[in-house]
Amino acid sequence: MGTTIEFHTQPTQYNEPPQKGLTPLECQVIDEEVNKLLGKGVIRKAHPENGEFISPIFLRPKKDGTNRMILNLKALNKHIQNFHFKMETLASAIKLMTPKCFMATLDLKDAYYTVPIKLEHQKYLTFRWKDNKYKFVCFPNGLSLCPRKFTKLLKPLFAYLRQNGHLITSYIDDNYIQGNTYDECAHSVLDTIAMYTKLGFYIHPGKSHLNPTQEITYLGFVLNSITMSIKLTTEKASTIKIECESALQVRKITIRQVARILGLLVSCFPGVMWGPLHYRQLESDKTEALKNSKGNFNEIMQISEAAKKDIAWWVSNIMDSYNVISHGPPHVHLYSDASKTGWGEHVMEPNVVDHGHPQKVHCTLIINIDNTTAVSSINHMGTSHSQLCNQAATELWAWCIENHIWVSAAHIAGKDNIEADAESRKQTDMSKEWMLDSTLLEQALKTLNVTPDTDLFATRLNSHSTTKAAGGESIWRCSSSELANSGLVLQSNANAHSTPSNTPEIQKPVETSKQTIRSPSTQQQAELTSMSLVRGQLQSKGLSQEATDTILSSWRTGTKKQYQTYLDKWTKYCDSRGLNPISTTVTQGINFLAELMSHNIGYSGINTARSALSSVLTVHDCSTFGTHPLVKRFMKGVFENRPSLPRYTCTWDVSTVLKFLSSLPNLEEITLKDLSHKVVMLMALLTEQRAQTFHALDISSMEMTENKITFYITKVLKHTKPGRHQQPIEFVAFEQDPTLCIVSHIKGYLRRTSSHRNDQSRLLLSYVNPFNPISKDTLSRWVKETLSQAGIDTKTFSAHSTRAASTSTAEAKGVPIHCIMDSAGWSNCHTFAKFYKKPQQVVKNYGSELLKEITS
Repeated sequence: MGTTIEFHTQPTQYNEPPQKGLTPLECQVIDEEVNKLLGKGVIRKAHPENGEFISPIFLRPKKDGTNRMILNLKALNKHIQNFHFKMETLASAIKLMTPKCFMATLDLKDAYYTVPIKLEHQKYLTFRWKDNKYKFVCFPNGLSLCPRKFTKLLKPLFAYLRQNGHLITSYIDDNYIQGNTYDECAHSVLDTIAMYTKLGFYIHPGKSHLNPTQEITYLGFVLNSITMSIKLTTEKASTIKIECESALQVRKITIRQVARILGLLVSCFPGVMWGPLHYRQLESDKTEALKNSKGNFNEIMQISEAAKKDIAWWVSNIMDSYNVISHGPPHVHLYSDASKTGWGEHVMEPNVVDHGHPQKVHCTLIINIDNTTAVSSINHMGTSHSQLCNQAATELWAWCIENHIWVSAAHIAGKDNIEADAESRKQTDMSKEWMLDSTLLEQALKTLNVTPDTDLFATRLNSHSTTKAAGGESIWRCSSSELANSGLVLQSNANAHSTPSNTPEIQKPVETSKQTIRSPSTQQQAELTSMSLVRGQLQSKGLSQEATDTILSSWRTGTKKQYQTYLDKWTKYCDSRGLNPISTTVTQGINFLAELMSHNIGYSGINTARSALSSVLTVHDCSTFGTHPLVKRFMKGVFENRPSLPRYTCTWDVSTVLKFLSSLPNLEEITLKDLSHKVVMLMALLTEQRAQTFHALDISSMEMTENKITFYITKVLKHTKPGRHQQPIEFVAFEQDPTLCIVSHIKGYLRRTSSHRNDQSRLLLSYVNPFNPISKDTLSRWVKETLSQAGIDTKTFSAHSTRAASTSTAEAKGVPIHCIMDSAGWSNCHTFAKFYKKPQQVVKNYGSELLKEITS
């Protein structure tokens, strides 16, 4: 009798976790809470049991001034299965609201404590206080399955009430009740209380608002049906204002503190209409700081001036901000399509909008676009994935706010966007456009050795500059929206001065051909964005388009992404100093690397920047920038100041992970999630390959026999070179131990995923709907999760550490070195000896062992 805790792995605890230090006042409060919970029958004294799991406890203050004792179940929650489920939120209540409706709220008292835990599983909810051990016999606060289980428990109750005509929604134990009239709402409140009482729940009168009203507080927001608005409570708004003021005043602030402020800001978006426009600069600062600190939230970070302006906006506006329940139906429907020529838009009301400049204010506008990136950026008032997309969306919203226009975006399939598509393909009469001769202009600029940044009197059709027109704005802003460029999403730090992918290149004049214009592929768009500077440098040498494309393809996609980050910074560095980014001195390049070093970038990052500059800068003697003696000497100095040391000097014990994998349920009982993780980990240990290799495994290139499975790799991998390709990956059955047999597990995995595959031929799929092929990052995360569950310290060891662990163990067990090299894809034994051969992590400490021997 009671709720079962659904584990995906059996919880094991070798040592009891220490209890965090508490003040005398906190100890007194916990004493009172323990006695209170004992009196309510929520906890009982526990006796030692096999497999018990002990967790520490801590206090959290409640709004009524009391404290709630919470079990810190973070370690236990890692073993509990996570299920996706639909949960009603504040948005559910907002959707129910109608003008001048009446509302009430109902809060349940000790809601979790009314749901019992199965007797056999109570031992996992144990804690120690002073000299006694206690265990929860019902839902504790902090158990990850409680929200889902409790929501599911109340579903039949809500179904019954709704069938009887009551409008009700609930977020866990907070209920929102609505009626069109006072009497209707009051009747719904009485019926709801009666049903809860019959089921054994208790109503909390102090937190409930049972008297129907047209303005009510629910989940920290004030809902008003007369004005049809929503705003923050004064208490919540004051808290956010104080936090923001503190962030502006303090001299030092940690990443954790900034993350907390961001969480507060995002949580109040439903009640702050323009809130999403004023937090992304701070979010960007936090993300960059986390990268530099390698994920350490306790490091000190700097807040940029742009982020400070956003914080100041919150300080000035938070107390008066509000949001509306609905902006009403749109007054204008606008259809847009990406275009190199023509405006590419179609408006349902031509008298309202002319050439993209609305004349009507105080209206609602909906833009129909065939690009999901643009739709998302507009509806979310920006994006954190691309600086250019975020800048374009912010400019759009700033203009709309100034003109009292509410804009939203909807996706329309390209085949249905007929009118806008036709407009985008209309050609402009170039006989009416005057422009400079491209050849003569190029010769003049080369003679003068200058790169102009302003194109006087330029239009979007006759310009030769990709930076600014005479008015100071980007000449491509009106004709080529960054939002319509899906390739921009791939870039984390896009160059504001780079030519967008659907515009002419720097070196080429405006195309005036009458042929049908075809949009470049996403891959081509990404390449033009990421390697435009390199392309320009190559074409300046007189190379043809075909030769340039071939040379550019020599860089792998990962290398291009790495280079792009630093080429963007290099372009901005040159722009701010009036330098030509593809023709400058070695001294300026070294100064740029020194500036990167001043921004806490380490040796590895600066070395990548050096390689990126080598692709665009050529020294007078035809050597590259990176091979110049002064640059090499500078890099030695960087290494002395910021040495790039190995992440770890030893590796973990493979047998520990294999024992964990053996302990998992058999193929008939194991969950799809655990099976997916186990297959990936076994493949990593048995083949010594990178995540990239497993990501490329395809069942269309697979041969299967009773005792062997072979995968043929048909893609170019990191170590693929001319004349050297990846050998087939072979998995042989291990009959001595079926729990570690990779062949039987792959076969079992294929059977379990066969119904989800449809046309997907990639071996590894996600274990959640819609079961798409996983990315390399997801694959690495699976490996780290398995290592963590096996007891390996994943703060020290990454997913890639499986290569070192597997090969080092194989070498220690006497596996021939040539066999290891062939399997791992190494050309010589020095690679293994230098980077991967590591001793196992020593568990015993010499000093401790010596003391034990002496004192025993």
